Amino acid sequence: MIIDSLKNAKSYYGVSGGIKAGLEFLGSQDFSKIELGRHELANGLYCMVMRYDTKPAEEVQFEAHRKYIDIQLALEGAEKIECAEISTLKPTTEYDAGSDAQMLEGSGDWVKLGAGTFAIFMPQDAHRPSVNACCCGSGSVYKAVVKVPVG
Repeated sequence: MIIDSLKNAKSYYGVSGGIKAGLEFLGSQDFSKIELGRHELANGLYCMVMRYDTKPAEEVQFEAHRKYIDIQLALEGAEKIECAEISTLKPTTEYDAGSDAQMLEGSGDWVKLGAGTFAIFMPQDAHRPSVNACCCGSGSVYKAVVKVPVG
């Protein structure tokens, strides 16, 4: 997992061509002019732009993906994301190739994703996003997630 400010995105261009393309896309957009939903990009990448309210941790499960790397960018608001190596977690569902997701349970380390911060989750990185960022209840998050094909 990588977490950093979008202003430092160029530091990660060498990880892969897909990650470079995803970070360049995120850094070049005026998201106030992009509708919520799925947007197809070049070379199998796509971007999901979403708004949602965060939830208590007990209402969210870990998820892991095999076909896509996630680049998650908080545009407004903040959320906590718990992260763990999938081998340290217990699966609660079988892997679903259609949704490219497997749900898991266990514990990991928490990071805060605030406006202007991105996180990159590789296939070995299970993550539990959308968790309340503070003790004061839920908050609204505006977020873009670029899905980068593995390989």
